[in-house]
Amino acid sequence: MRFHSIQSPFLAHFPIATLRMRRKILVIVNPFSGQKKALKMWKDETEPIFIAAQLDYEVVLTARNVCLNDYDGIAIVSGDGLVLEVIEGFLMRADRIRALKMPIAHIPGGTSNGLAAAVCFQCNEPFAPRGVFCLEAALMVARPRYLPLRICHVQTERDGDKAMFLSATWGLVADIG
Repeated sequence: MRFHSIQSPFLAHFPIATLRMRRKILVIVNPFSGQKKALKMWKDETEPIFIAAQLDYEVVLTARNVCLNDYDGIAIVSGDGLVLEVIEGFLMRADRIRALKMPIAHIPGGTSNGLAAAVCFQCNEPFAPRGVFCLEAALMVARPRYLPLRICHVQTERDGDKAMFLSATWGLVADIG
Protein backbone atom coordinates (compact mmCIF):
# COMPACT_ATOMS: atom_id res chain seq x y z
CA MET A 1 0.00 0.00 0.00
CA ARG A 2 1.12 3.53 -0.75
CA PHE A 3 -0.18 6.61 1.03
CA HIS A 4 -0.57 10.14 -0.30
CA SER A 5 -1.62 13.22 1.65
CA ILE A 6 -3.98 15.85 0.27
CA GLN A 7 -5.38 18.91 2.00
CA SER A 8 -9.00 19.39 3.02
CA PRO A 9 -10.27 22.65 4.58
CA PHE A 10 -12.20 22.68 7.81
CA LEU A 11 -13.96 25.35 9.79
CA ALA A 12 -11.95 27.89 11.77
CA HIS A 13 -13.73 29.93 14.40
CA PHE A 14 -13.72 33.45 13.01
CA PRO A 15 -16.30 35.43 11.05
CA ILE A 16 -16.37 35.41 7.27
CA ALA A 17 -15.81 39.18 7.26
CA THR A 18 -12.26 38.73 8.61
CA LEU A 19 -11.07 36.96 5.47
CA ARG A 20 -7.97 38.67 4.09
CA MET A 21 -7.02 36.99 0.85
CA ARG A 22 -9.29 36.19 -2.03
CA ARG A 23 -9.09 32.61 -3.27
CA LYS A 24 -10.38 31.07 -6.49
CA ILE A 25 -12.22 27.78 -6.08
CA LEU A 26 -13.17 25.24 -8.72
CA VAL A 27 -16.61 23.86 -7.77
CA ILE A 28 -17.45 20.47 -9.27
CA VAL A 29 -21.12 19.52 -9.00
CA ASN A 30 -22.50 16.12 -9.88
CA PRO A 31 -26.12 16.99 -10.75
CA PHE A 32 -27.12 13.32 -10.38
CA SER A 33 -25.88 13.02 -6.77
CA GLY A 34 -28.15 12.95 -3.76
CA GLN A 35 -31.17 11.76 -5.72
CA LYS A 36 -30.52 14.56 -8.26
CA LYS A 37 -30.57 17.28 -5.57
CA ALA A 38 -26.86 18.25 -5.54
CA LEU A 39 -27.21 21.13 -8.03
CA LYS A 40 -30.15 22.60 -6.08
CA MET A 41 -28.15 22.22 -2.85
CA TRP A 42 -25.27 24.11 -4.47
CA LYS A 43 -27.48 26.95 -5.71
CA ASP A 44 -29.71 27.29 -2.64
CA GLU A 45 -27.37 26.52 0.26
CA THR A 46 -23.71 26.64 -0.72
CA GLU A 47 -23.39 29.37 -3.36
CA PRO A 48 -24.82 32.10 -1.06
CA ILE A 49 -22.02 31.37 1.45
CA PHE A 50 -19.38 31.56 -1.29
CA ILE A 51 -20.87 34.91 -2.38
CA ALA A 52 -20.92 36.24 1.20
CA ALA A 53 -17.29 35.14 1.66
CA GLN A 54 -16.38 36.91 -1.59
CA LEU A 55 -14.82 33.76 -3.02
CA ASP A 56 -14.05 33.69 -6.72
CA TYR A 57 -15.35 30.43 -8.13
CA GLU A 58 -16.15 28.58 -11.31
CA VAL A 59 -18.81 25.86 -11.42
CA VAL A 60 -18.35 22.75 -13.56
CA LEU A 61 -21.21 20.26 -13.77
CA THR A 62 -19.09 17.24 -14.61
CA ALA A 63 -15.48 16.28 -14.14
CA ARG A 64 -13.20 17.30 -16.99
CA ASN A 65 -9.53 18.07 -17.42
CA VAL A 66 -8.77 21.47 -15.94
CA CYS A 67 -5.63 23.52 -15.45
CA LEU A 68 -5.03 23.39 -11.69
CA ASN A 69 -2.82 26.48 -11.90
CA ASP A 70 -5.98 28.58 -12.23
CA TYR A 71 -7.38 27.56 -8.80
CA ASP A 72 -6.50 27.68 -5.12
CA GLY A 73 -8.79 24.80 -4.20
CA ILE A 74 -11.56 22.49 -5.33
CA ALA A 75 -15.01 22.16 -3.75
CA ILE A 76 -16.89 19.02 -4.76
CA VAL A 77 -20.67 19.11 -4.35
CA SER A 78 -21.57 15.45 -4.52
CA GLY A 79 -21.32 12.24 -2.58
CA ASP A 80 -18.12 10.37 -1.79
CA GLY A 81 -17.99 8.85 -5.28
CA LEU A 82 -17.07 12.04 -7.15
CA VAL A 83 -14.50 12.94 -4.47
CA LEU A 84 -12.87 9.57 -5.13
CA GLU A 85 -12.99 10.14 -8.90
CA VAL A 86 -11.21 13.50 -8.50
CA ILE A 87 -8.53 11.94 -6.30
CA GLU A 88 -8.06 9.06 -8.74
CA GLY A 89 -7.80 11.63 -11.53
CA PHE A 90 -5.06 13.41 -9.56
CA LEU A 91 -3.19 10.12 -9.17
CA MET A 92 -3.21 9.59 -12.95
CA ARG A 93 -1.83 13.06 -13.79
CA ALA A 94 1.79 13.57 -14.80
CA ASP A 95 1.95 16.32 -12.12
CA ARG A 96 0.26 14.16 -9.46
CA ILE A 97 2.55 15.22 -6.60
CA ARG A 98 1.54 18.85 -7.13
CA ALA A 99 -2.10 17.92 -7.83
CA LEU A 100 -2.36 15.98 -4.56
CA LYS A 101 -1.42 19.17 -2.67
CA MET A 102 -4.50 20.96 -4.04
CA PRO A 103 -6.97 21.65 -1.19
CA ILE A 104 -10.20 19.70 -1.66
CA ALA A 105 -13.47 20.38 0.16
CA HIS A 106 -16.33 17.91 0.16
CA ILE A 107 -19.68 19.72 0.19
CA PRO A 108 -22.14 16.94 1.03
CA GLY A 109 -24.49 16.70 -1.94
CA GLY A 110 -24.80 12.96 -2.30
CA THR A 111 -26.52 10.04 -0.71
CA SER A 112 -23.27 9.04 1.01
CA ASN A 113 -21.19 11.86 2.47
CA GLY A 114 -18.77 9.95 4.69
CA LEU A 115 -15.73 12.13 3.95
CA ALA A 116 -17.54 15.35 4.88
CA ALA A 117 -18.83 13.70 8.07
CA ALA A 118 -15.34 12.42 8.97
CA VAL A 119 -13.74 15.85 8.43
CA CYS A 120 -16.40 17.59 10.54
CA PHE A 121 -16.02 14.99 13.29
CA GLN A 122 -12.22 15.30 13.26
CA CYS A 123 -12.53 19.08 13.61
CA ASN A 124 -15.22 18.99 16.32
CA GLU A 125 -17.63 20.73 13.99
CA PRO A 126 -21.36 20.00 14.03
CA PHE A 127 -22.76 17.94 11.20
CA ALA A 128 -26.24 16.69 10.59
CA PRO A 129 -26.67 14.01 7.95
CA ARG A 130 -29.23 16.19 6.19
CA GLY A 131 -30.23 19.84 6.29
CA VAL A 132 -27.56 22.27 7.51
CA PHE A 133 -24.66 19.91 6.77
CA CYS A 134 -24.22 21.55 3.35
CA LEU A 135 -24.08 25.00 4.99
CA GLU A 136 -21.45 23.85 7.52
CA ALA A 137 -19.26 22.47 4.74
CA ALA A 138 -19.60 25.71 2.73
CA LEU A 139 -18.47 27.70 5.78
CA MET A 140 -15.46 25.42 6.02
CA VAL A 141 -14.45 26.50 2.50
CA ALA A 142 -15.02 30.17 3.32
CA ARG A 143 -12.92 29.96 6.51
CA PRO A 144 -10.32 27.32 5.73
CA ARG A 145 -7.72 25.58 7.77
CA TYR A 146 -6.20 22.44 6.33
CA LEU A 147 -6.25 18.83 7.43
CA PRO A 148 -4.15 16.20 5.65
CA LEU A 149 -6.11 13.23 4.34
CA ARG A 150 -4.52 9.80 4.04
CA ILE A 151 -5.11 8.18 0.68
CA CYS A 152 -4.58 4.45 0.52
CA HIS A 153 -3.58 2.90 -2.80
CA VAL A 154 -4.76 -0.68 -3.26
CA GLN A 155 -4.36 -3.10 -6.14
CA THR A 156 -6.87 -5.84 -6.86
CA GLU A 157 -6.83 -8.53 -9.52
CA ARG A 158 -10.28 -7.65 -10.81
CA ASP A 159 -10.32 -3.84 -10.61
CA GLY A 160 -6.62 -2.98 -10.77
CA ASP A 161 -5.34 0.15 -9.00
CA LYS A 162 -7.78 1.98 -6.73
CA ALA A 163 -7.57 4.83 -4.27
CA MET A 164 -9.40 4.66 -0.94
CA PHE A 165 -9.96 7.35 1.69
CA LEU A 166 -12.78 6.08 3.93
CA SER A 167 -12.84 3.37 6.52
CA ALA A 168 -15.80 1.01 6.58
CA THR A 169 -17.00 2.79 9.73
CA TRP A 170 -17.46 6.21 8.07
CA GLY A 171 -19.05 4.65 5.00
CA LEU A 172 -21.58 2.96 7.28
CA VAL A 173 -22.23 6.19 9.24
CA ALA A 174 -22.87 8.04 5.96
CA ASP A 175 -25.28 5.39 4.69
CA ILE A 176 -27.26 5.11 7.94
CA GLY A 177 -27.32 8.88 8.60
